[in-house]
Amino acid sequence: MSRPKIGLALSGASGRAIAHAGVLDVFEEQGIPVDYIAACSSGAIIAAAYSCGTLRQLKATLFGGFNRMELLGLFEAAETTGGLFSLNKVEERMKSFTHGLRFEEVRPHLAMVCVDIATAEQVVISMGDIAKGIVASCSVPFIFEPARWGNRQLVDGGLLNLVPADVVRDMGADIVISVEIAAAKYILSNTEIRLLQTLVIILQSIGLPYRYAKKFIQFIKSKLKIGDFVQIYSQSDFLPGSGHDESMVSVITKVLEVRFKAFGLKNDYKIYSDIILTPKVKHFGRTEFNTLRRAYVEGRQSAQSAIPQILKLIEQYEVNASAAAKSKNQLLTESLK
Repeated sequence: MSRPKIGLALSGASGRAIAHAGVLDVFEEQGIPVDYIAACSSGAIIAAAYSCGTLRQLKATLFGGFNRMELLGLFEAAETTGGLFSLNKVEERMKSFTHGLRFEEVRPHLAMVCVDIATAEQVVISMGDIAKGIVASCSVPFIFEPARWGNRQLVDGGLLNLVPADVVRDMGADIVISVEIAAAKYILSNTEIRLLQTLVIILQSIGLPYRYAKKFIQFIKSKLKIGDFVQIYSQSDFLPGSGHDESMVSVITKVLEVRFKAFGLKNDYKIYSDIILTPKVKHFGRTEFNTLRRAYVEGRQSAQSAIPQILKLIEQYEVNASAAAKSKNQLLTESLK
């Protein structure tokens, strides 16, 4: 009897993504097979470690005293003006968990969701170096410079598709389980719109030296929760970009275009999901490393509570598959008479 192919869609949420590890551990303990994983942002790190067989190693690192200072030590000044920091050191660190493996070499099948900042299109990476894919999917706009992938410049996939359930379905999953741990999105106030508008004006009109622009951006960051992606009512609230792909102006305006495009798509993942897990971690800070173990436990508890429903879906799929096979055999037999 054929079993259903099971896929997971993992959202990002910085340090809270450790909850995904709790979910995956419970599935393994309960014998729930995972055939496909699609993830974005920090969820891509957990997904990659699981597919590469290094999730235990990653957990040991995170639970063994990893802290905010160590994280900040991985950030270095960006070489372009497309963001404040580069993720080159992060990529090197990720290689210790991916062992240089490529997407084509690992199981479960793995995909990472990004956004092409120049075209506002979703890009799904499922071939090539996994460590590079992680960096592309984690390149939060404004904070990190876009990651180059061929002729594309990629940023955090959560900007457009926070829970990539549709990607998992397209990969071939019969049952899609989504794990949503990101904090709720919010709508920009008029004051915050004016702040971004002012930033664009300064960068475009007076050629503010980049070192001062960085300080201004830090001020903007203190006013906006950049990690919680925004929703906007009208693109006309913002000035157009300069046309240079790697400028901060271009990144800002393209991000706003992407969010406008994503406004009507924010709940699409519910359409493609058979089960949605929501571990209770949204009240934890994104870089509160002292809550990692608690977030992991919340992930486990969320998965454990869903096991009966998952087993029921698997059983129902197998019953339906068996009935369909019998019907097909009967039709074949009758046609041969």
